[in-house]
Amino acid sequence: MLTFVQDVDPYTDATNDKALQAQMRELVCYIWDNYLQLYDSAPEIFLMGVGNAYLGVKMLLISRGKSMQIHLPFPYFPYPHH
Repeated sequence: MLTFVQDVDPYTDATNDKALQAQMRELVCYIWDNYLQLYDSAPEIFLMGVGNAYLGVKMLLISRGKSMQIHLPFPYFPYPHH
């Protein structure tokens, strides 16, 4: 039984790319600054993103990459963004 008429909507509007990028940057930089970066004793931190999560890793590297020591264990081939 439906409680509200709007409950029949099958989906929500998609977030535009710029808004998603800004939200992702804010989230991953917050997690990096307040949690991950604090572990100086950790010799390596592995980041992996698939699908939309790839955008989060990309935004973190763009925003904080200069302060990170980055080692890629494999050739880097950026995923083509459509």
